Amino acid sequence: MWARAVCVLVCATAVVCEAVTKKFCDDVNPGVCTVHSVDVDPCPKGINFCSLYRNKPYTLSVDFTPRFSAKNLRLSMYGDDNNDGSFDKTVKTVADPCDLMTCPVDKDIPRFFNLHFTLDKTHGTAKFPVKFKLWNADNESQACCFTFNVKVKK
Repeated sequence: MWARAVCVLVCATAVVCEAVTKKFCDDVNPGVCTVHSVDVDPCPKGINFCSLYRNKPYTLSVDFTPRFSAKNLRLSMYGDDNNDGSFDKTVKTVADPCDLMTCPVDKDIPRFFNLHFTLDKTHGTAKFPVKFKLWNADNESQACCFTFNVKVKK
């Protein structure tokens, strides 16, 4: 009985989570980090962009393999709701990404974590890219960075 309940919950979660189309950041060497998958939960509309509502909770799940080792990590998410490449609206900053995953990160060892976020009222109602970046604070050229599109609704 419990096995069926767990199976139903896992299947329901798999339906709600959506892999989003990611694009590597222009200012970061994509060979420094392999991003296997990026999922947003919940993500209505799916792959091309997520329809998100302001002040609602969402989870970004990232499965990646860094091609570098690091003890001192930083993480941030920024929105570009002007669609001008500025990425000047903070979505989320994490003081210590090691609270989300085991640290230090080691070269070529796969990692996975979930990041909870909301879009507040400072983000307009429009379609725009969100930039995610995780980097070695001791060497900023060592980074995992990608963008994905969202459409924010009221």
